[in-house]
Amino acid sequence: MKQVILILVILSSLFVKVSAQDGVPQPLVVNSGSSMYAAIFGGYFTDKLQDGYYQGGYLSTQPLKAGNLSLGLYAMMNHCSFKNYVIGAYKGSSMSFEAGPSIAYWFDVNDITGLYASFNFGIKYSSSTGESHSKTWLSEQSDYLVTSCLSLVLVRNSDILPRSQLYLAFQKPIDSRNMAAWENKLVEKDNWDLTNIELQSKFNLCDILIKDYMCISPKIILGYAHYGLISNSSESFNLGIEAGYHEESFDDDYSIFLIMKMRNNRDPQYVVGGTINFII
Repeated sequence: MKQVILILVILSSLFVKVSAQDGVPQPLVVNSGSSMYAAIFGGYFTDKLQDGYYQGGYLSTQPLKAGNLSLGLYAMMNHCSFKNYVIGAYKGSSMSFEAGPSIAYWFDVNDITGLYASFNFGIKYSSSTGESHSKTWLSEQSDYLVTSCLSLVLVRNSDILPRSQLYLAFQKPIDSRNMAAWENKLVEKDNWDLTNIELQSKFNLCDILIKDYMCISPKIILGYAHYGLISNSSESFNLGIEAGYHEESFDDDYSIFLIMKMRNNRDPQYVVGGTINFII
């Protein structure tokens, strides 16, 4: 469950626009200075009767501009829950909120290629609860964490691979507290390590024009994640597909995705969901 939360960070969208007039390529420009809100929702499951759902929201605004540099703030909220139906049935939920400053810069590579780089640094609060079906076991944990996310978006005025994205997200707890009880008696329990790092790339294969300047964009998602860098360590290799719907030369208005997370010594986990983006 905790592993699904981090994936919401790297699925947040950026607003980048390709400008063209009369078929002649023009310098690329970033649609900075606007505020955006992204809502994400979906579910996940494994082959061994474990499933859950999640939803979240991402808000970003960068009103301060100086040339190609933009400064602003971001905030994000996530909620996730799961159930395990096998022997020793267990259920739980997790929620988090984070906020902090953001900075972005637009690089003009050439007349048809540009690179948009952004960096978020924030403070995150996370809390989780879990209990067995018989309620003989109960656990709670809360954490304050530092988080960071580097995003690179390569945009090309081209029919093939018009956009490629690379995300690197990291978080580390700075204060963790937990409570655990067995048959209503408090017991000692180590904190679950939330020191995580995740790398993901997304490749927009092409923009398929359907009507009135609206496009459908098929995408391939590749990723790697290491959860619990200090303890409770686990890794996953991620492979997914995504389809976005958007105005020509703009970012997605809507998208749906399916990601398979191949985890070491565990069954694969499948994450399915969608995003809705708004410009405020």
